[in-house]
Amino acid sequence: MPSHSVVNVVVDSALALQTVMQVFGVELPYTAAAVKRRSGEILAYQSMVAVLVAVVVVAGTPSLSVLITLAAIVQMFGFVMVSWKVDDQGSFAGIPRVPLQLHVVAIIFRLIATITHLGYLPTDYTGEGVVQLVDVGALVVLFGLLARRGAAPAAQQSWWTYALGAAGLALAVHPELNRCRWADWCWMAGVLVEIVAVAATSEIQTTQHLMGCILAAKAMLLVFWMEAYPQLRVVTHDRVTGVIRNNLMPSYAVLLAFSAQLLCAAW
Repeated sequence: MPSHSVVNVVVDSALALQTVMQVFGVELPYTAAAVKRRSGEILAYQSMVAVLVAVVVVAGTPSLSVLITLAAIVQMFGFVMVSWKVDDQGSFAGIPRVPLQLHVVAIIFRLIATITHLGYLPTDYTGEGVVQLVDVGALVVLFGLLARRGAAPAAQQSWWTYALGAAGLALAVHPELNRCRWADWCWMAGVLVEIVAVAATSEIQTTQHLMGCILAAKAMLLVFWMEAYPQLRVVTHDRVTGVIRNNLMPSYAVLLAFSAQLLCAAW
């Protein structure tokens, strides 16, 4: 629980925001008592926003690809909020293991690709270790959650079948930005497995904070890839005829995958 002085600052800032929003005709249901009850959560969200702003400010004139890093930070924050909720209620009740395990698998796939190759990293400074560290931090939080006693049993085993199918599909359709088949497959497998992870998470009724963060993160990623998807085309050159062909199927597959993640988060 934040100290009394911090709580007062949080209350004052929340009520100030309510006053500002009223100028634009938006009514926020804030009261001093309600803010005090949720001061910890509000302070956590304010801290996350401060971190996001700091990342953008330090970048100077960041490219749109900084959204990849911002999305990773927001999603990791969602996992931190789940951990905080578990600590606060002293119980893992209502939070199955399988969705968290699927997120672990998806992040590991992505890390294998982004640690070893540069193809899918942000082009600004955050692609030089920042986004990878954020993913490692998310893994630490997830492993910490999964290591706790009292976690709900893995009752959603059917999701693993879908995850295996998603990883198999990545073998057939994936971009080639890394110019390395296994690294490109790992990145695409992470994207497709994460669809399953988000869908499994959306069935949990006690992870509103996590789902809100996932929704925001997937919206950021979709915005970026809607602009960058042409770069994912696979160019082939027929040595006999000299014809150059652009295969846009991987580009559309990535767009469809991130759209599916967003839809599952919003469901």
